Amino acid sequence: MTMTSETNDDAGEPVIEVELDPFGYLGDAVSAVRGLNRDEEPADPFYIFHTFYVDFTPGLVEADLTFVGLRSRKDRMMVSVHSFEIRTEALGLVLKDDFSLRTLAASGGKASIAFEVQEGYRYAILARTGTPSDAVGKSLTVTCRNYPGRAGKPVVASDRNEYRAKGMRDVATLVTNRPVKLAKPMSQACTSAQLKEPTFREWQSVLGFSDPADRFQWEPVFVLNVLKAFGVIDAGGTGLGFGRDYDVMARALNGLGCTTASAEALAAAAKPAQPSEDGAETKDGYESPVALPPPSVMRSYDFLWSLGLCDVLSNPVDLIYLVEDSIEYLKPGGMAVHILTAQIGRDQLGQELAPGTFDRNRLAQLSLAVVGGKHEIAQLNMYSDPDDDGPHSFGIIIRKNAT
Repeated sequence: MTMTSETNDDAGEPVIEVELDPFGYLGDAVSAVRGLNRDEEPADPFYIFHTFYVDFTPGLVEADLTFVGLRSRKDRMMVSVHSFEIRTEALGLVLKDDFSLRTLAASGGKASIAFEVQEGYRYAILARTGTPSDAVGKSLTVTCRNYPGRAGKPVVASDRNEYRAKGMRDVATLVTNRPVKLAKPMSQACTSAQLKEPTFREWQSVLGFSDPADRFQWEPVFVLNVLKAFGVIDAGGTGLGFGRDYDVMARALNGLGCTTASAEALAAAAKPAQPSEDGAETKDGYESPVALPPPSVMRSYDFLWSLGLCDVLSNPVDLIYLVEDSIEYLKPGGMAVHILTAQIGRDQLGQELAPGTFDRNRLAQLSLAVVGGKHEIAQLNMYSDPDDDGPHSFGIIIRKNAT
């Protein structure tokens, strides 16, 4: 069933609102997100929804996919828009996008896409998961806003970062172990030699730090140096900050021509999610211990960073999930720099770790999660000072895929 109404947007331009039946095309097919249409075992464990093919007025369509009661531990939702040419009955692919269902669950449940429509075609929106789904939900609505005659927004440098080709290069192995330099950053730990480099002293001055230098000064220095090395600062990018010392980082980045926002402040300002009917959270999905910004700011930032989250998240798995989820807030090709607490000595494997601390295996697990999402991670360098048993400050460098 398709419902339509006509109105005007805030600028007085005509807009046609269309509500699509998310399960209309495949009728009785059960969604893999259990509870959305029927609480039964799905025949297709990857199917989420498929709307009817419908007519739109030529122009731009913005579609909101809004889940209520969504819970998910790990799934990604691949959304695509398909066209049906009325004259030839040919099918075509108009748009593909993907979203973390876990991120959507933690940030309000709404995903948005936009696409252009032409005369002589009908269009359908469908979604699938990449792996058999463990997600649950109460309902899903698909609401479209059709702007007649309006062209889609062209892709410009601010949407797909010009610096995305800089810095990263292919390597033969995920992990290496050799002396590191701050001036040529990779995913690495703080060492005493880096605290003596001219590069460190330059950033120390920018941040207003004084001696004695230590690993806690190195952490914001490493973030800024990575953003500089990958051209983000030179491009005057927009950044999103997680964790402690936001004001210190924002002051430095804003002084260098960037604009920044606090993830914590955005999350606090967003309208809180509605509680479930019985007032209790379900246990069927993962709940992020750190509040995430609303979905309206997803894909908005050229870069993001985090400091001190290991002090907040005692389970490294929670931080791995947060690193994955935070990527959703980056534009294609955007950069992320996360500072972790780690014990990276080879002889420390298997030892009991302090809460929130990563060892080599956990760092490799994080890296594989990032790579599994088709993103890039700078090679892990496990070198530390010979007499330093830790804990170590360890910086992770990630670039979101550019498509």
